Amino acid sequence: MALCLYLVFQKGFQSIAGFNFGAKKLDRVRESIHFSIKITTGFCLLLSIICAVFSKNIISIFADNNQEVISTGIQAILMQSFSFVFFGFYTVYSSLLLALGKVKEGFFLGLCRQGICLIPLLIILPSVLGKTGILISKPVADIISVFITFIFVRITSKFLKETENKIREDFMINLLF
Repeated sequence: MALCLYLVFQKGFQSIAGFNFGAKKLDRVRESIHFSIKITTGFCLLLSIICAVFSKNIISIFADNNQEVISTGIQAILMQSFSFVFFGFYTVYSSLLLALGKVKEGFFLGLCRQGICLIPLLIILPSVLGKTGILISKPVADIISVFITFIFVRITSKFLKETENKIREDFMINLLF
């Protein structure tokens, strides 16, 4: 339920960023990026804290008093809660890239967390670390995705700056003619 609320916010951000980019209001695009990262990170942090604090209660619903399942489930939730804080950051940038018309980059970043990073880790880490490898695969994939997102942040910032300069140049040319 909480993720549905988050996804609605994310799609709203994508629409606002795309509209303002199309309207050449890059200051509003930047404002929406900063606002969205603050809101989504705060939301993900709150959700992570709630899941971590109530991890035993959450797992107990599904575990049928099996202590091994409860113990493993608590570990999994705690590890996932640690890295879920970053979820808002990279999904905002994935949505931003799509809004800016950078479809391949946005698709890649969206696929990065659940596919490109996670699948190889799920194959490699359990064979090396056993059950622990399974438990840490998702958080490690999240952290790798954050670093990849930082690369796209730099590229996107440069793109927005270049676009802003082009808009100014076009404006000046239109004033002269």
